[in-house]
Amino acid sequence: MMRRAAASLMLATLALGCAQDPSESSSSTAQPIVRGVVETGRPQVVMVHAVTPSGGSIRCSGAYFASRVVLTAAHCLPAGIPAANVHVYFGKDYATDKAQLPNIPAPSAASVWAGVDSFELHPAYDPNRNFPDLAVVYLDRKLPFDPLPLYRANLGKSWEGKSATIVGWGASMSLTADTGTVEGDGIKRSGTATIVGSPTAADYRTEDPNAGLLEPAIRKQLLKLDGNAPKSNTCAGDSGGPMIVRRWGQDYIAGVSFWTGLWCEEYSMFTRLDQQLPFLDRAYMRGGQAPVVPKLECVDAAADGKLRAYYDYKNDNGVAVDVPLGVNNFFYPTAAGASRPTHFAPGQHDAAFRATFTDGQNLVYKLSPTNSPTTVILANAKSPRCPEGLKTSCLRYCEGISSSPCDLPKDPFGTCVAGCMETAGYYPPNCEPQLVTWQSCVGTLSAAPENWYCDMDYGGIYPMGCQTETDALNACLGG
Repeated sequence: MMRRAAASLMLATLALGCAQDPSESSSSTAQPIVRGVVETGRPQVVMVHAVTPSGGSIRCSGAYFASRVVLTAAHCLPAGIPAANVHVYFGKDYATDKAQLPNIPAPSAASVWAGVDSFELHPAYDPNRNFPDLAVVYLDRKLPFDPLPLYRANLGKSWEGKSATIVGWGASMSLTADTGTVEGDGIKRSGTATIVGSPTAADYRTEDPNAGLLEPAIRKQLLKLDGNAPKSNTCAGDSGGPMIVRRWGQDYIAGVSFWTGLWCEEYSMFTRLDQQLPFLDRAYMRGGQAPVVPKLECVDAAADGKLRAYYDYKNDNGVAVDVPLGVNNFFYPTAAGASRPTHFAPGQHDAAFRATFTDGQNLVYKLSPTNSPTTVILANAKSPRCPEGLKTSCLRYCEGISSSPCDLPKDPFGTCVAGCMETAGYYPPNCEPQLVTWQSCVGTLSAAPENWYCDMDYGGIYPMGCQTETDALNACLGG
């Protein structure tokens, strides 16, 4: 499964249970279940494949436990990896199918890969204690099989001495004590081991220190499995994979792998899920059950004399939510809502879209996502006006950029506003009034060619009007 948390992807000796692809990284090889068999069922046990900013790759295992949600180990997703660099594999021939990365088919097309909208580590995760070593990955699509349920009952004394199934994509054998060299990676295997119970302080090894094992409170929330031959055991690359128990004729995920013994022998360690249900229940909701709520930010007078309504939205899910144009996503009058989105990304999004209307007109926006309450928003001339200041000047600036005559790619409006606000943070505070005045002026520029410079070589759009405001800003900045 894993052993020792990797402090760096370039250190092959630190692999906890995640594996590295030798064809994609200069570090080590990958790793599966020791004394396991090739697993032809349980499609819910998937591979979590992440590419680091330096270009190396990490492979771990995971379990599909809710719609669009995979459970894995937190150490499989170290800091700095963007969600776009993470993919989930659920096919049968990874050696061949990895060539498809990173350009996998869209969610509407058939594929053995899923993209990732976002992911989150357990909020209490401490990498120094390897606890609680849990993370959830939110997918850009539903997988073509039912999730595997969680075992929610107590995993105490009554389970000691009973068998559990371990499944993962890691190595079949370690050739060194520290699992720096292994073989048999990239194939899903399964095996059985015996539940011993909570580990003890005696399981702490100075050759492979796991500080969490020295704390009684942490040990109570872990399970140790006996992996001595002929039983199976976890190895690097199996990290994040499930410990499966069978009750009432049904398989359940009861733990997540995060540690194994020297040479991938003797024992494996799992984080108990019955102790972490609040985190998992929240993840279930964020797989598409949480609200998506739009909000009217403000109304501003546009350069053409009309009124412009600006809208935010907040998606409390970890996954993007699609709401097609139509009865569940519409403006009235219809013509005013041409810019509204149909794809609502996770998180808070300010000035995500806008609509134009006239004084005396009532503009109605309705959004009714699946699994979310319906929101109806009225905008008219009496709605709160955008306050003068940096945010509003960025709204106006982006209006000018979006209406420029340059035949060049233009950022979505919300992206433009966010970039404008970020850039403004680099200006000295004493120059903010001049910056606000200049940006507001850009919003009034017409599409006349003399107002704009379109840099076709570098894709830049530069407002050339508002010379007086430009001079004042430059003077404040020292020329």
